[in-house]
Amino acid sequence: LGSCRSSLPELAGALDAYMQAAASGADAALAPADTGGSPPGAAGEANPQVISDLSFSLPDGFASYASSAAGSTTFHTAGYDAYQTGRVFAFFRAKLGDMKALDFMGRVFLMASAFELCLGHPTDRCMHGGVGRYLYDVDGTAVNNKGLAELLKPVLKDGQLKHAFKWCAGGRAMVLVIHGSEDLASNAQERGAVEACLDSLLQQQANQGRLRFRPLDEHIARVENPPEGARPGAD
Repeated sequence: LGSCRSSLPELAGALDAYMQAAASGADAALAPADTGGSPPGAAGEANPQVISDLSFSLPDGFASYASSAAGSTTFHTAGYDAYQTGRVFAFFRAKLGDMKALDFMGRVFLMASAFELCLGHPTDRCMHGGVGRYLYDVDGTAVNNKGLAELLKPVLKDGQLKHAFKWCAGGRAMVLVIHGSEDLASNAQERGAVEACLDSLLQQQANQGRLRFRPLDEHIARVENPPEGARPGAD
């Protein structure tokens, strides 16, 4: 985990700036330039709702926890990270309200996984809704994140869509998801066009022996109900 970059310092710093603006009576700027990161709240709101009845206090002996300055050495100590996580959670809980907050109940983030743990549902779900493909038998000498990002440019529509890569099986397989547009779920024609373009690009790589692929839903079904005679863990 030491090599993984956490967004907690940016979130905590942005929350400090938001609450300072709210306390002064000014419009709370949800994207303060000095934090360098994405702050809590809805990005791009012109007049975000100021939450004025939210406050935090520290018991004696924890004065060092009062600072959320970027680069603080207090980050990544268990108690402080727990405190800042609680602050960010409390903010979103107040901003979203009861009904929207319930949408996140029982959902647990899993590091390095394409799926989130859903405690109240019989199956877990993909973190990104969109078009998913399972890549396997990947030639790591020929296929990497940079090369795939370049390959996928035609399907991303000049940044209108995004990609997510989740490697697994020791770098020999990957879950690839194209996401970022509600049309991928609600518009069958749009989804079909994205799938056709994506499969065409991947097939070019498959023809060169660099990888094999199948729809993510099909892969999940094969894992849950392996074909007769299939070896455990095979592709």
